[in-house]
Amino acid sequence: MKYGGNLSFDKLRMKYSRISIVTTMKYKLIFKIALGVWLILSGYILGFYQVTIPHWNNIIIGIILILFALWESADMLPKKDDNQNNAGQ
Repeated sequence: MKYGGNLSFDKLRMKYSRISIVTTMKYKLIFKIALGVWLILSGYILGFYQVTIPHWNNIIIGIILILFALWESADMLPKKDDNQNNAGQ
């Protein structure tokens, strides 16, 4: 059954669900990076930077969280087509 011209309802639903997934992934990435930055800065903001173990724990976990978020975002980048790579050969 067709709705609205040549686009079927399923194709339209798939199109908008992909947009929703990409938008959600971007917000998750921003949240993870912000959380990592907060973990790094929280010792200075909350005043426990003189207590070394919790302070360094927050710094290390914050850096790891940011690195994992950036690593995960590499999957969101557009992939190069193999045909473009072989065109120069």
